[in-house]
Amino acid sequence: MMSLKTNAPATTRHTQLLVAAIDHLIALHLNNPEPCLSLLINRNYKLLLEKNVVHPDRNNWLNQQQIWWQCYKQSCAGKPVGDDLLML
Repeated sequence: MMSLKTNAPATTRHTQLLVAAIDHLIALHLNNPEPCLSLLINRNYKLLLEKNVVHPDRNNWLNQQQIWWQCYKQSCAGKPVGDDLLML
């Protein structure tokens, strides 16, 4: 699992907390892949994007938000989630 720590010097406490929460939720999801965890991860990426309009990791967060949304949709549809969705 890739750590989401940022290299930006202007990282706010809010951003640090969201990144830590995402790391924790991903670890939980890997042990117990529940749709609600995928949705929470997606939502936290959305919050990162809303609070960090200019940030070096913004494109990565946008990609991860989309990946976790797809993971949520697939898990709700009862389809198996492939390992490619969890490559972070």
